[in-house]
Amino acid sequence: NSKPNKNTSSKYKGVSYRKDAKKWRSIINFNKKVIRLGCFTDEIEAAKAYDEKAKELFGEFAWLNFK
Repeated sequence: NSKPNKNTSSKYKGVSYRKDAKKWRSIINFNKKVIRLGCFTDEIEAAKAYDEKAKELFGEFAWLNFK
């Protein structure tokens, strides 16, 4: 539940581009574990998947891509 990283392939938190799959991947970290949310053809859909899981895990303290 931290700020987005500036040095990634995506402007959205928890989203990165997988060149091998040619898709956007969404992941989130919780209790020192990586939770893979899936691969998406659209960067925004991957960001929305991240937000949904962040709300579930962090509640009102979630750092979201879309408010």
